This record gives sequence, structure tokens and C-alpha cells, in this order.
Amino acid sequence: METVGIYIDGDNISHNIIQNLFKKVTYLGKIVLCKVFRDWSQEDSKKWSTTINEYKLEAIQCFRHAQKQSTDVHMITDIITDLFMYQNISTFIIATCDSDYNHVYQQILKQGKKLIIIGKDSKLCNIANQFWYYNDLLVEEKIINKQISNKKSKKTNSII
Repeated sequence: METVGIYIDGDNISHNIIQNLFKKVTYLGKIVLCKVFRDWSQEDSKKWSTTINEYKLEAIQCFRHAQKQSTDVHMITDIITDLFMYQNISTFIIATCDSDYNHVYQQILKQGKKLIIIGKDSKLCNIANQFWYYNDLLVEEKIINKQISNKKSKKTNSII
């Protein structure tokens, strides 16, 4: 059974992939960590809150410095640190639509770990052991909102 570490660039990836991502990863093995990197002080971050609580994701704060987004740097640093700190992780899944991670991808592969990239750029297929298309994992927000309201109505009905 594989042990999986998931790293999500929350600035470029929607919370709407998490449901399908977790379903897909279940077939690989056990998720031992799942980190979402983002500047959580931004107004549009609220969309993530339900997903973070439901899936027990680790939300990593990445403050903006001098009007620059530091999410990529923070995420890259954590991946490299975790690569050597948590040697039990056999598969690294990196979800981002940026192309700033090539060096990290090479480091993961050099350590003999499996690499799965989630993104939009099919050129990355040649780097990773597997490439999952972002749009294939994306669940429309309407469907998620419907599921949430169904859960709430079931809880309400069961109380009566």
C-alpha cells in the first residue's frame, strides 16, 4: 500500500477538485498528509472552509510580500522539507496550474518516489509517473452546493 502526500496550490486550484481527488487517491493507498497553500486572508478563501473541515486538510498560510504571491515558494519549501523528513511517503501528488515546480519534480523522482501531477499543461506528462488533468477532477460548484443542502435537509428531517 502506498503512502501519499498531497500538496495543493490553493491560489490556482479550486476546492471543487477535492472530492474527486480523494476518491481517486483512495485506490492508490493511504493519505498521510494533505496541505493546501494559500493566502487565507483573501476574501475568496471562504469557499475553501467547508472543504478544509470536511476533508481535514492542513491549511498553510502564505502571506503576500511586497505585492507578490509567496505561495509557490512556501509550497516548494514544504515539499522539499517533507521529502526528506517523511521518508515513509512513497507518492507525492502536486496540484498546481503553475509551471514553477520542475526542479521539485526532479528532486522527488531522484529520491525514488512516485510523482503525480495535477494540472492543465499536458507537457508535464513526460516528467511525472502519472498526470491527472485538472478539469477531469473538477466538480461543478452547483453539484457541491446541492449535496451540501441535501445533507443539511437530511439532518433537519432526522431531528423531527
